[in-house]
Amino acid sequence: MSLHKRDILSVKDLTKEEIVKILELAKWYAAKGRTDHFKGKVAALCFFEPSTRTFVSFDLAMKYLGGSTTGFQSAGATSIAKGESLQDTIKTIDSYGVDVIIMRHPQIGSAKTAADIAKSPVVNAGDGSNEHPTQSLVDLYTIQERKGDLNNLHIGVLGDLKNARTVHSLILALSHFSPRFSFISPKELAIDDSYKEELKRKSIDFREVENVNEVIGSLDVLYVTRLQKERFETLEEYEKLKGSYNIGRSILEGAKKDLIILHPLPRIDELSTELDAVENAAYFQQTKDSIAVRQALLALIFGVPS
Repeated sequence: MSLHKRDILSVKDLTKEEIVKILELAKWYAAKGRTDHFKGKVAALCFFEPSTRTFVSFDLAMKYLGGSTTGFQSAGATSIAKGESLQDTIKTIDSYGVDVIIMRHPQIGSAKTAADIAKSPVVNAGDGSNEHPTQSLVDLYTIQERKGDLNNLHIGVLGDLKNARTVHSLILALSHFSPRFSFISPKELAIDDSYKEELKRKSIDFREVENVNEVIGSLDVLYVTRLQKERFETLEEYEKLKGSYNIGRSILEGAKKDLIILHPLPRIDELSTELDAVENAAYFQQTKDSIAVRQALLALIFGVPS
C-alpha cells in the first residue's frame, strides 16, 4: 500500500486497508507528539472558502512535525479577486515546488480541476457540497477511539444531508465497516439518491426518518450537522428550514448510555451547548484528533518513515 504523492480527492480514492493504515498511524502520531518528520516539507493551504478547524489543523499538522506552510484563507486574498482563473492560481502555486496542495473551494469538482493541473499531490479539504474526505478520516478515528471498533455500528446522521459534504464522505468511509444508517432530516434536506444507491449496491441497511426520537434508542453514534446556509439557492428557502432540529440533553433520556454525539462544527442552533459537558459529547475530541489524523495522511503522501 502506498499513498506516496497521491491525490486524495474523495473517500473513494482510499481502500479500506488504506483507511485502517491512516487510523493506525494517526494513533501513533497522537502518542508521539512533535517530531521533525516533515522537516523541509512545505504545504500550500489554498482555502478559497472560510475555515477554522480544517485550516488550522492542517497548518499545525505540518508545523508540529517540522514542516512549514504557505497559502491563504479566502479567495479575496488572492488574484482571484482581480479575475484570475482557478487554473492559473493553481499553476502558480504548483510552480513554487510545494510538496502538497491542500485546497478548499466552493465549486463541486474544483479539487479534481486542481489535481489535473498540478504536479504536486492535491488533498481535497472540501469542494462545495461534494466531499470532505479528510474530515471523514477524523470522524472515523474519533468513533474508533470512543467505541473501540468501527464495525457493525448503528449511525444516525441528522441535519442537512443534502448539502453537507462531511456527511457524504462519512457515509462512503463508514460503508467499509458494515454499518447501519438512519438518515434524519426534513424531506427537503434528504440525502441524495446517489448515496442511497451506493449503500444498496453494498447491501448496507438504511432508513430515512424525520424525527430523531424514532431511532435514538438503538443508535451507537449520532452525527449532527448544521444547515449549510451558503449552499441554499435563496435566503427564503434557508429561513423556512432554519430551526428544523435542535439536539439538547433531553435526547439522552431515550438513548444508549454509551451513545456518542459527533459534529464536524461549526454549529449554529442545531446542537445545544448544554451537551458540551456530558460524556456522550465527542465533537471537541474530533477537533483535537484532527491534527494527528492529518499528520498521518500527509506522512503517507510524503513517504515519510514513521
